[in-house]
Amino acid sequence: MQDQDYPVYIDGHSDGQTDPMVDLESAKRCLDCGGRVEWYWTHDEVWLRGTAPGEESEWICLRCLSERLHRPVTTDDLIDSPVNRKALLLERLSIPYGYCYCNCGGETQIAAKTNRAQAQVRGKPNRYVAGHKAKKHPDHLPEDRGYETPCWIWQGGHDRNGYGWVNRPEHAGVPHVMYYKRVHGPIPKGLELDHLCKVRDCVNPDHLEAVTRAENMARSNAPSMVNKRKTHCKHGHEFTPENIYRPPTQPGTRLCRICHARRNAERVERERAQRAAQEERRAAADLTLSQLVRHPTGL
Repeated sequence: MQDQDYPVYIDGHSDGQTDPMVDLESAKRCLDCGGRVEWYWTHDEVWLRGTAPGEESEWICLRCLSERLHRPVTTDDLIDSPVNRKALLLERLSIPYGYCYCNCGGETQIAAKTNRAQAQVRGKPNRYVAGHKAKKHPDHLPEDRGYETPCWIWQGGHDRNGYGWVNRPEHAGVPHVMYYKRVHGPIPKGLELDHLCKVRDCVNPDHLEAVTRAENMARSNAPSMVNKRKTHCKHGHEFTPENIYRPPTQPGTRLCRICHARRNAERVERERAQRAAQEERRAAADLTLSQLVRHPTGL
C-alpha cells in the first residue's frame, strides 16, 4: 500500500472480474453499511476528508464514502493506477449496486446463470437493464467524402468488396439497407439501393436511393459503365451511329470507326515494311551464297 494513497471499496461492482489483489469471497466489508466491496484507490486528501481519525485503514464502500463527502465520488477522486482503470474508463462510480450502468436509474435483474461474455455472474445483478447496454464504439462516424453532406462511415466489419457487414436480429447483411429501412421503410420489390455518394461503406439514408438494377449499374464506376457513358474516344472523335464500329466477335464492344480504320492502315503499312525488309535480307543472303559458290579455290 502506498503511503499517500488510501483504499476505497465499491459495493458489488465486480462485473465478474476480481482484482488479483483482492478475493471478494473473503474481502473486508464496508465500515458503515457492512456490504461486500471491490478494490479501488482514492487520493489521500479525498480519503482523509471522508474518514475520521483512526479509520484510515478501514474499508468504506462508494455510497457510504459519497455520503461522508456529501457529494458523489467522481473519477477525479481516483489515482491513475491500473486498479482504477476500469472505473476511470467507464465512469460509473456513482451507480449503486444492482442498478443499470447506463445511469437510467432502473434496477437490473439477477442473473440466472454465469455468462462471462456478457459479464453475468449467477446470483448477482446484471450490469444493464435489457436493451440498455452501452456500446463501446459508435456504429458510424460522420466524414466528409466530397458529397453534398457528410457520409456516415460504417465502423463495423466489411466484406471483401468494401461494403459494411452486420449480423443482428434486426438485419443480417450490408448495414446501409438496415439504415434505409429505419428511415424510409422497406425497399420496393424489384429495386435495390444505390449510393449517391459513391462511398460503399456509407450508411447515411439520405445518400441512398432505391433504383432498378439497370439504373444502378449505369450509375456505377465499373470500367464498362464508365466507357459506356463516354461520348468521345480518347482522340476526340464523337461516338455517333456512323462512327461506331462493333467487332463481329464482340458485338457488345464499341470502337471508334475512324481510329479503327487508322489502326488498320498503320498495321497494313507496318506489315508491308516488314515484308520488304524480309525480302531485302533474303536477297542479300542469296547473293552472298552465290559468291561463295563461284569463288575460285586454291588461293
